Amino acid sequence: MAEPPAPLDMVAAGRAHQALGTALQDDIADLDVLQRAGNESADRAVPHIRAHLAPRYVRDVQTVTVGAGFLGRG
Repeated sequence: MAEPPAPLDMVAAGRAHQALGTALQDDIADLDVLQRAGNESADRAVPHIRAHLAPRYVRDVQTVTVGAGFLGRG
């Protein structure tokens, strides 16, 4: 599959990224309620959400050494 082109409007891209993050948070909360109620479909959905979130978490908490200190994201 070809990579999509980079968006030209960075404000729109930032808003879309924020909306995606908010939607994923809402999904996690909904899945938690469903899992606690014994819904097996929710159990199968959680790994899909985690597969998307894991690389984002890693990117957001990366730390690199800069001179005598650290520079991090997030």
